[in-house]
Amino acid sequence: MAPGQGRADRIQTLTARCGPGQAAAGRHSGPLWLSLAVLLLMACAHAPSFDLDGEPAGGPREVVQRINQNALLVKSLRANVRLKSNHIPQSRLSRADLLFVRPDRYRVRLRTIFGATVAVFTVRQDQADLYLPTSNRLYQGFLTAEQVKELVGIELSAVDLLEALSGMSPLPPVTELLEYRRIQDEHLLVFPWEGGRREIMVAPDGYRILRDQYRDAAGQVVMEKQFDGHRLVAGVVLPEQVRALLPGRGEVLEAHFSQQDVNVSWEQEDFQLDLPGSVERVRLDLEYR
Repeated sequence: MAPGQGRADRIQTLTARCGPGQAAAGRHSGPLWLSLAVLLLMACAHAPSFDLDGEPAGGPREVVQRINQNALLVKSLRANVRLKSNHIPQSRLSRADLLFVRPDRYRVRLRTIFGATVAVFTVRQDQADLYLPTSNRLYQGFLTAEQVKELVGIELSAVDLLEALSGMSPLPPVTELLEYRRIQDEHLLVFPWEGGRREIMVAPDGYRILRDQYRDAAGQVVMEKQFDGHRLVAGVVLPEQVRALLPGRGEVLEAHFSQQDVNVSWEQEDFQLDLPGSVERVRLDLEYR
């Protein structure tokens, strides 16, 4: 029996889950910031319903229920984003346009501060395409758990990675809960993860994840996400600011959403790349350099 299992078994398991998502980036497309930017932006498309007048969550069961049951409310999202990296000048990466459609379609256009396109990324189910206009290259392929580990240092499926980077991703079932505490009215939930622990801090209302940390067996933080400035958009709460940290890689990426539209209309053509006939096609291969 896992630690805390006896106590957790007395709490009803909640089964609401988010739909799948996929992501990828090319080894030859540039440094880690480009891949991390795409993953962060797509993950930020997931968000829960938010009742401003509701009562604070009473305990772990209610926290898990509120986050998980509401995570599916966003069916599609368009957003404009300002990006900031600790390694990349704003002149090289500054803005992004995002379109997300459940369960498995994404499009991200990365731009410089002057509006020039750096990259266009689309994904449908397992197939990912990354087009780089400056080199006229199209990278095509799939994303495996092993490749994700090369990118962020954690072996996760594409679905799990997107959920990990999202501040509004489903929590594990309460039957897996190792520890629960209240810290100044906020909820701290601890779940097992890869021989270590996943520590999640949730706001008193039980809807907003404020911080999500993945710790290894030695207690060191492998990945951390911070979320701030939550706001209502068409009855749904979305984080206005997202910060992703990979301490072992020295990577920090911030995303600030200037516009967010939920459950928008879309066309099949939105996910088709407009490519020149001379484009060079390259097999997509993730590898951290």
